[in-house]
Amino acid sequence: MTRMTRPAQEQLQPQPIRVALAFPAGTDLDTSREEISLAEFPITTMAQRRPGVTEASFEEFFGLDEQGAPIYRKWTIVGSEKYGLPIAGDEDIYVALMKMLEQHDFNERVIACTRYQICQFLRLEPDGKLYRRIADAFYRFRHTSFVAQNVFRDPANGALIRHETFGIIDSFKFVDRIPGARRQPAKQAELPLSYFRVGDEFLRRLRDGKLKRLDLQFWRQLSTYLTKRLYRFLDKNRYRKTHYEIGLTKLAQRIGLSATHPEKELKRLLRRPLEELRSKEFLLSHAYLKAREGWKVQIAFNPAYEPYRSRRPEAPPPAPDTPSLPLEPSTAPDEAPDLVRRFHELAHGAAPKVVSKSELAKAQKLLDLQGSYELARYTVDFACAQARATGFAVQNFGAVFSNNYPDRARAEHEAERARAEHQRAYLEDARLHNEYDQWFDERLDQRWQAMGPEVQEAAIKAADDELQGRLGAKALHLMTAKARRGTAERLARGKLGNGLPSFEEWHQTRQTTLRSPTLTRPKTLHRPYTA
Repeated sequence: MTRMTRPAQEQLQPQPIRVALAFPAGTDLDTSREEISLAEFPITTMAQRRPGVTEASFEEFFGLDEQGAPIYRKWTIVGSEKYGLPIAGDEDIYVALMKMLEQHDFNERVIACTRYQICQFLRLEPDGKLYRRIADAFYRFRHTSFVAQNVFRDPANGALIRHETFGIIDSFKFVDRIPGARRQPAKQAELPLSYFRVGDEFLRRLRDGKLKRLDLQFWRQLSTYLTKRLYRFLDKNRYRKTHYEIGLTKLAQRIGLSATHPEKELKRLLRRPLEELRSKEFLLSHAYLKAREGWKVQIAFNPAYEPYRSRRPEAPPPAPDTPSLPLEPSTAPDEAPDLVRRFHELAHGAAPKVVSKSELAKAQKLLDLQGSYELARYTVDFACAQARATGFAVQNFGAVFSNNYPDRARAEHEAERARAEHQRAYLEDARLHNEYDQWFDERLDQRWQAMGPEVQEAAIKAADDELQGRLGAKALHLMTAKARRGTAERLARGKLGNGLPSFEEWHQTRQTTLRSPTLTRPKTLHRPYTA
């Protein structure tokens, strides 16, 4: 018998498995980060129950390659016959997974995690039903693949990745502890009682991709899964924008809704989420505009919305030999101590109980320099934000005068006011166009209803012949009979708009109507489809 050498014995010993904790002590559970492309495209469907299909695909025209050939971007979610596609409620579990991975800078593949910890993260009371829901979500993620064509770019050279596939969960295990039971000593390297292991490609995508901050404090306040998903998508597209425009059907696909829904049904589904985001001051407004290619959604973001950021340590108390003055009562004007309090809240996370005379004097100097409390307060906010962004450590109020912050803040304040005025004019123009579209649609409805059924059928037949001449019989053959008839009917109805006033004519008449005390304002309706 050949005796095994010591090095060979060491090679056969089980290697230790590196396991990270789900939520280490001191974890801030109110903020997270996520990869921007995974916020742009859906991870789950918005179905409340298991869908009747095992694949969901979203495709769009992306551009042209060097040879002038079209490039299409496609995102596909492929589920299994047994477990189906991820559903709307699985979005919460996905965000919880992202937070656990984010705590370790997306470097740890195995996370020790229990269902109770996930319930705590979601602020939900644990029970058997919720535990089953979490386990079902893990089963679906375990047996779901994501196929990305022309979606991601290589972080090394920026080249477009033509084909990529990955899964989120490689394996997982949840164990219910038996009271009084003792765990037997392990004979080999083993995993925790409850854990999950993510896929290598998925983890690499998170680690190498571009990340954005996710305000979990705001996210938890939202009432529906659809609102949460819509918030993540719009938050990704909010960067350095005051407004955002996207096709209605494209928006539905981006957030996991089926594109087979009629546009009227999509508006109904999005009404409550958009109104909730506006009521929570994330959005200023939204409007639907009819374009040649279909309905579009115009979003106006609220510039006052500030995402939650990690808390900073409290400021140390002032030195004993520093002359100080209580904030209440104070002989200084109220505006000066307010500015000092604001500075310390932003820079150090808490306002001091007392403030030094030198800081009060500098706050008054800032008020005199900027000419108004509003601009002085804006300067404090601007200086603290710039200091955080550049890593500049600020200690006392005098830092507001460094780095030319007052002049830069004044210029940025004027620019923001100009952007706000431009946004107001933009929204007013969008509102007027939407009102005209709705008025126009009412007139078309009146003319269409006055035609009678026989004349309507003849107009639809003529429009169908025109479509066949434009698109060809092959393109129409790919359409269902219902879709083909609906397209022909919209084209026929659009032809009835001949003779109706243009937007400019309607607007001029409307202005005259509003100025006249004997006339009333036209009604508000919806705009029609025009070919």
